[in-house]
Amino acid sequence: MRLPLPKLLLIIAALAGFVPPARSQTVYGLVGPDDVLSFSLISFDATAPGAIALRGRVTGLVSGEFLVGIERRPATGQLLALGYRNSTAGQQLRLYELSMTTAAATAIGPAIALNLGNLSSRIGFSIDPTTDQLRVVTAGGNSYRLSSTTGALLATDSNLTYAATDPNAGQTPNVQAIGFTNNYSGSAATQLFGIDRTGNRLIQQAPGTNGTLATVGPLGLSLDAFDFGIAANAQTQTNSLYLMTSTATGQFSFTTNWYRVSAATGAATLVGTVGTPNWFYNIIDIAVPNSLITATRNQAEVAAEVSVSPNPTQGEASLSFRLHRASTVELRVTDALGRRVAAPPATTLAAGPQTLRWSPQCLAPGLYFLRLMVDGTPAATARLLVQ
Repeated sequence: MRLPLPKLLLIIAALAGFVPPARSQTVYGLVGPDDVLSFSLISFDATAPGAIALRGRVTGLVSGEFLVGIERRPATGQLLALGYRNSTAGQQLRLYELSMTTAAATAIGPAIALNLGNLSSRIGFSIDPTTDQLRVVTAGGNSYRLSSTTGALLATDSNLTYAATDPNAGQTPNVQAIGFTNNYSGSAATQLFGIDRTGNRLIQQAPGTNGTLATVGPLGLSLDAFDFGIAANAQTQTNSLYLMTSTATGQFSFTTNWYRVSAATGAATLVGTVGTPNWFYNIIDIAVPNSLITATRNQAEVAAEVSVSPNPTQGEASLSFRLHRASTVELRVTDALGRRVAAPPATTLAAGPQTLRWSPQCLAPGLYFLRLMVDGTPAATARLLVQ
């Protein structure tokens, strides 16, 4: 049974001076249909990619459509996907939502006529956190904006071209993966980065609407199949750029490597292998996490160091935080539709490190929001995925 993710925009300003402890970053990977007969959804930790969790086979796609990209929507946390059909009858694109627990796909709006090229060419797909619009670029240099709520075409922007003063001016770009920085709810500014397969380099597109490209620098490796994404932290105002590469090592085996990429130089540094070498999963696209904890700016003086673990969870979860003074604390929990669910009653706690525990008990899997109330005022909100 699929639970819909939130349809309302959740905008919570970042907490000034908020520095959360290190926590897991769940990356979602789309496994291609060539090795398992259908698309599958997996997940792994961005900092320790060796352990893989299989979320499920993707179901619900319209016949004849292939998934060409997945991405997290900053405004709601939804996992969105693009389904594409390229046939003699024409090309069409459809927006889907994927369940992060079952991989079930639900179409969002009707298909639109849009030519993204053939299925052997990758596309770049990301979501602008400041406008909540989809950005899609093609290997042929086309650039489009789509609605994140219906999938409708909003604009056809200028083709991708290197600036006249850029070292690679005059070259034809082949941008096949893109990502926005600061990709969290309520973001006020963002930058658009991408990977140009011509020259295997990191590029920046600024502004996104006019297609002007600027070279950042070489990755330092050759690319076969790959994807790129950015994990942003709203509290520390930092961004982590990630690159995934997949290389066929046999007829039905692949080695997928996971890299950090420098936003200053473009250099890629190996983090580790996703899963194990020479395995049968052919990962073709990724969706990196956005910030899991947000907080109100005027509560910096009452609570800090807020974190939730484990996340995702199959049982009890703990919300840990530090109080600057003795306070009455309450944990309020809502589901993805904003409905209140059972949570511990308010209690008075002393200053210092504290933990509130919450168990989903008989609740259905899905996305839940844990709101920390301090003296009756919201101090922080955490997103928790219950499996």
